Amino acid sequence: MPEASAQDAQGCAGLPEYRDAMIEIGEAYVNALAEDDILAGRDPISLSSDEWSTLAENAAGLQQALKSVEPPDFAAGWHQAQIERAGLQE
Repeated sequence: MPEASAQDAQGCAGLPEYRDAMIEIGEAYVNALAEDDILAGRDPISLSSDEWSTLAENAAGLQQALKSVEPPDFAAGWHQAQIERAGLQE
């Protein structure tokens, strides 16, 4: 497994682009939740069945967006875990 640090440009190849893509995906997901009025901090018991369905659709959209990103080699395992987490959320 390659070692990488902030000073090691070769070990961090692709990080800025990957970070930007992940931030964009995260913002889109949070915005979708806000538009659907399903915000963090809400008591899950207060969600209606339609809201649970919407939440699942948003998680599926998050998973699809994550699948469209090619992570740098050093982030591949973490990225796959994020894809699987979104699937579990759905």
